[in-house]
Amino acid sequence: MASWNIRGMSNMDKQDEVKNLIKDEKLSICAVLETHLKPGNIASIGNNVFKNWEWLSNISHSANSCRIMNLQLSWYGTIVYAKNTGNARRLLWKELVIQSLITKDKPWVVFGDFNVIRKLDEHTAGGSFLTEDMIEFNDCIESIEVDDLGSTGFHYTWTKSLKNLRCSVLKKLDRILVNDTFISSFPNAYGIFLPYIISDHSPAIIGITKSVNIVKKSFRFMDYIAYKDEFLDIVKDEWSKEVNGYAMFSVVRKLKNLKKGLKMLNWSYGNLHSKVDILKSKLKGVQQEVDDYPYDNGIRVAAQCVKHFKEFLGKATTVTPLNELGDIFTNKIPEDTARRMVMEVTNSEIKAAIFDIDINKASGPDGYTSCFFQKAWTVIGDEICSAVKEFFYTGKLLGELNATLIALIPKIDTPNKVSDFRPISCCNVLYKCISKILTNRIKEGLDLVVNHSQTAFIPGRSIQDNIMITQELLKGYNRVNGPKRCSMKIDLQKAYDTVNWQFLEAVLTKFGFHPKMVNWSLQPNFQSV
Repeated sequence: MASWNIRGMSNMDKQDEVKNLIKDEKLSICAVLETHLKPGNIASIGNNVFKNWEWLSNISHSANSCRIMNLQLSWYGTIVYAKNTGNARRLLWKELVIQSLITKDKPWVVFGDFNVIRKLDEHTAGGSFLTEDMIEFNDCIESIEVDDLGSTGFHYTWTKSLKNLRCSVLKKLDRILVNDTFISSFPNAYGIFLPYIISDHSPAIIGITKSVNIVKKSFRFMDYIAYKDEFLDIVKDEWSKEVNGYAMFSVVRKLKNLKKGLKMLNWSYGNLHSKVDILKSKLKGVQQEVDDYPYDNGIRVAAQCVKHFKEFLGKATTVTPLNELGDIFTNKIPEDTARRMVMEVTNSEIKAAIFDIDINKASGPDGYTSCFFQKAWTVIGDEICSAVKEFFYTGKLLGELNATLIALIPKIDTPNKVSDFRPISCCNVLYKCISKILTNRIKEGLDLVVNHSQTAFIPGRSIQDNIMITQELLKGYNRVNGPKRCSMKIDLQKAYDTVNWQFLEAVLTKFGFHPKMVNWSLQPNFQSV
């Protein structure tokens, strides 16, 4: 379904564009706003545009609601066309609050032209503070418990001038707002804001996938079951079974076989999501009681992403050897420090690394969080230590432990291309443990070789020092008189994300790191067993 502020429907070209929108987007519902039609023309133009559709016209309210149903889907929809002034919009906010009482605990979507922005970055002219109109709009959204539906396409949905877009003022005035029940009922729903075409507003499209292929969910360890009485007994039972092979292989096999028992334990306590809904309902009741008696005791995208990151991260480039640049490595790690970095890893060191990993961190491909390892340590600790030590003995890492999930986090509200996402690596806990041990040991030598002008990522140094220096340097840059000035902002993202491993090996060696430390630091990234 869609809404479009067409700003006048008497024009034949605009009527044709609405017809094209219905046809191209295969719409079942289409709301046309700000038609500027005289009462006598509404019927003829409506019949021309919508043909055999059922349609109606209502210009007496700024928010019209209906219940939308078919054999498979049912939800409430509210179509909004807001007034131009803050005072006039207050009536709309009150109407939406009343409608939220009717649609309570039912799927609800509120979409259309709200004529006000929510955030400062939704206006190309910017600003330094939220206006009273924006605050009232955000208060209404919070009160009716809705939020923006995930969408793509245009970020700014309104332009002041179609003739000169590059010099025009742009705003995000059109929105698609949904409540939690809508998202739960239609998890595949999405929004698209299309080009303006011949209007000053973008059409807002809402897509709801009626049926999707059911994909078997991967295992994810639920931290709460680690606190159940049966948890350690299940782990002990699986851990007591003999598995032949390397220590890493034994641990991976036992973790894999343990998943079935942990799943059964999870489901034995009922549907977690259903319990969350029940608790949320109870919370609302308690909050209501407190309010009443205050003094008594909320191409396919996947393929494109794979293609992008294969091209960006999966290609190796040749580098210039550093044999003739030895004079730039003036700082070197002393031999005794280098030897301390490669001392035998102890059980206490491994345990400290495991318990230093936040239990709220995302799990890796195997589905286990650090909470599992911490709560089951009395049972599995010895084998985990043997598996970790095996890496430091051999310098090789089992492929299953080296696996990584890449999660894409949107950098902006309406991402349109793959580069609008920030890749975050979700590694297995044992991989994190090994990395943390390496990091803690390397820290000892970093301060000796990294120049003091580098104020970030080194213990005892603060990046805020450079921020303060930059602020001092940029004072007066906007003056008309005086000497000419120039500042450059350099994006090091690509260089940082695509460091050549042979180059890194050469640099670590030149700085005096022990060969064993160099091998440990590089092996997890390109060699598995």
